[in-house]
Amino acid sequence: MKIKRSIGIATFAFGSLAIVGSAVASPSLQETQHSLEVADLTPAITQLAADQATVPDWLVESGVDPESIRNVGTSEFGEHWIASDPDGNICIATQLGEESQDNWIGSVGCTSPMAFYEHGAAVSLNGEGFDGTAAYMLPPDIDSSTLTSSKDVQILADTPQVIAVSSIDQSAALRDIEIPRADGTAVQLPELDTE
Repeated sequence: MKIKRSIGIATFAFGSLAIVGSAVASPSLQETQHSLEVADLTPAITQLAADQATVPDWLVESGVDPESIRNVGTSEFGEHWIASDPDGNICIATQLGEESQDNWIGSVGCTSPMAFYEHGAAVSLNGEGFDGTAAYMLPPDIDSSTLTSSKDVQILADTPQVIAVSSIDQSAALRDIEIPRADGTAVQLPELDTE
């Protein structure tokens, strides 16, 4: 297994496929009055029950904090988890196919708390035999109604946090949507590497 990390982009390879998750940070975020504590940004990690028995080995070995892993559901595309890592980054993970089968892929996308506050976290997967998939975890002050107006997005969880999944083909269109916050600002989903 190869694992490569860089600032703002986390790349993980499992099996014979490389998958990329990304997020972008903004300098203006340094002036925010909002909490950038992982616990405040990811209430789903503290509110959802942990079930370590169902966590796949590749996810435990990916570098995330195993105690923080939470399953947020199954979509038409695959299984999805959220977590944090020992460096305080916020992560979303997706697996397509069954780990017990020969043909499966899994990926983790991690981003800093500052980048998460502005854009959320995202991961994309694309591999032979699978439809390309994009998964997003949004900051806790986001309402999913703007995303649900797009028929091509599946909302896995709406509280305590929005988890949305779409095909990779739809990820560029989703990037153009401005998702309003209660404070009058807006969030745009991170750009994904869809290659």
